[in-house]
Amino acid sequence: MGALFLSFNTSCANLCGVTTILANNLRFYYIKQVNQRSIVGTRARIAFTDRSAKVFTSAYHHWDGYPLWLGRKLQEHYGNRTRATKLVAGGDMSCCWMTKRWQKDGCDIEVSDYGPQYYADRGEKADAQICLGMEKLLELCEQDGVEYLYVYKPYSGWKCYNTRQYDKNYGQTEPLPTV
Repeated sequence: MGALFLSFNTSCANLCGVTTILANNLRFYYIKQVNQRSIVGTRARIAFTDRSAKVFTSAYHHWDGYPLWLGRKLQEHYGNRTRATKLVAGGDMSCCWMTKRWQKDGCDIEVSDYGPQYYADRGEKADAQICLGMEKLLELCEQDGVEYLYVYKPYSGWKCYNTRQYDKNYGQTEPLPTV
């Protein structure tokens, strides 16, 4: 794991997930690198499965995918099969719980209610993915540089898996916060 530092003379407001360092009147942005890829945000994949746990439907989640934030939001706001299924069915998203929504022109607008910010709302083809088996789902996570995988299972709720390949706990479940 490495780091990438970029400097800008102008202000780059609202770079979410990037640590800003001000030195000598220059702004530096710290961007985490994993497997030679710059990662801006803690990437996650959200999935649900049927009772057999053989078919998984999932969507990519870009920002704040760590258990203390995304794990909590999934439990608080998407804690049953209907809500989990509806969330994932919308496809890939920037974030599952925010007050901004994309417009077709790519800009976002502020709204009064919280909910997901789907890439499809700005015109991208970002459908939910179907995987046959957990191995295929983990391959998809690897392809996307995902650090956490959340799976909603009937009768047991949300489970979080560590998908950080550089971590000794890769593939193991991560504790979710109590809500």
